Amino acid sequence: MPDVELEIFCHGSMCVSYSGRCLLSSVMTGRSANEGKCAHPCRWNYYLVEEKRPGEYFPIESSDKGSYILNSKDLNMIDYIPEIAAAGVDSIKIEGRMKSLYYLACVVRAYRKALDCYESREKLPKKVTEELEKISHRKYTTGFYVDNSCRDMQVADTSEYEKKYDFLGIVKKVAGGTATLEARNKIRRGDSVEIIGSDIEHDRKEKIKSLFDCRGESLNEANPGMKIKVRLRCRAVAGDLIRKKNEQ
Repeated sequence: MPDVELEIFCHGSMCVSYSGRCLLSSVMTGRSANEGKCAHPCRWNYYLVEEKRPGEYFPIESSDKGSYILNSKDLNMIDYIPEIAAAGVDSIKIEGRMKSLYYLACVVRAYRKALDCYESREKLPKKVTEELEKISHRKYTTGFYVDNSCRDMQVADTSEYEKKYDFLGIVKKVAGGTATLEARNKIRRGDSVEIIGSDIEHDRKEKIKSLFDCRGESLNEANPGMKIKVRLRCRAVAGDLIRKKNEQ
């Protein structure tokens, strides 16, 4: 066997063309998926057209929203890290194209913890797998890795994401118990939030009791893009992220 490193795709959005050579985006929009510019046409709603009846569109509805016949679930293999490592895989790939800073931070630290648990022969904490439910994602699947029937790989009735948490902002600096934040979503006084860092075992919960602008003026809420200050009871460092459970 050639002495080459083996990498496998482990987590994230799956293309309808699992080979990664999908040309739908190039043909339909002029945006090449192979250049990182995919328009995601596999997530769109489609109708059926019979070749001798051009212009006649027949609904193939899976629900009242339509039929998303090319829409696959997201891959999630975190529970199979021991099997992946035992198979001789050298590295795992996490899909990050067109993903947010928050998405990547949450997924990467979850898989980092899963790999560390495997190396130390510790049981994977439930909170690590739960972390992957706190990002915006489609329903999860193990793809072809576990069940080759692909019965559980498609979501035909919607292309919407599941979103249980909102990314509120980034800690830019901390001084004397006051953190300066860059808001990424609306932040309100009274919000119950989580402060997350590189170590998933040390996430902290906090209630925002006071908000100030950079001049020290009190605020009831802050909008995306604002630089604000909040007083924190728990420890935070620059680079930590702030999130809140979605109220919807």
